[in-house]
Amino acid sequence: MNKWLALIGRICFSAIFIMSGLMSHLIGNAGAAKYAGAMGVPYPRVMVAVSGVMILAGGLMILLGWMTTAGAWLIVLFLVPTTVMMHRNFADQMQMTMFMKNLSMLGGPFSSLFTDRAS
Repeated sequence: MNKWLALIGRICFSAIFIMSGLMSHLIGNAGAAKYAGAMGVPYPRVMVAVSGVMILAGGLMILLGWMTTAGAWLIVLFLVPTTVMMHRNFADQMQMTMFMKNLSMLGGPFSSLFTDRAS
């Protein structure tokens, strides 16, 4: 039973990273690159593509249960700068919501990375 629940958890957690990495960052990245550029990200098309590869790879690693520590770090390395750079206008309710969403998504990899597996 725990094995199946863990799989369901991996599916739920990784879905947003796989879909966003593929659809928003790699296939249709013009809009994301334009937004990133407006937020001051250097080389926005390149950075959006690189971040897309990071979250797609990290999401797939977590989904498949393969090299999950590396996958979790890829997600963290994407979320921390993205959260700080892209969602910093707290006067805008949507930006505050996106900031809080990203903050909550950091809980998954952090709890996985920093949980004592011996206990």
